[in-house]
Amino acid sequence: MLGNGSAATTLATDRQRLGSTRQATCPSLTPLKAEALALVDDERGPVYGPPEEDFSRAGRIWGAILDKWRDSGEPDVPPELVALCLIGVKQSRLVETPSDHDSAVDISGYAQCLDRVQRWRRA
Repeated sequence: MLGNGSAATTLATDRQRLGSTRQATCPSLTPLKAEALALVDDERGPVYGPPEEDFSRAGRIWGAILDKWRDSGEPDVPPELVALCLIGVKQSRLVETPSDHDSAVDISGYAQCLDRVQRWRRA
């Protein structure tokens, strides 16, 4: 999450501009879809790689994390494993771009969330 309000406003404006540009080339797209496509193709694609590769890597990580849970008979994925899966998504992205600072920060944040869940379990 961005701490600087003006930076967040600028980022939102840039994303809308990208979406508007995309919509101009394909008028049947809604503004929301145009903005989302611009993010996937223009902003995040070069950083994380194609979604099919990123998600396949993340899926392999999730498979390893969720393997034990699958045999537990529990209907819900425990919050500890959710945190680990979210960390896994960020790890997958770092495989593509090891210098991506945002993913490293997100991993730290998810690790803090995992710590809170673990402390909650012990309480």
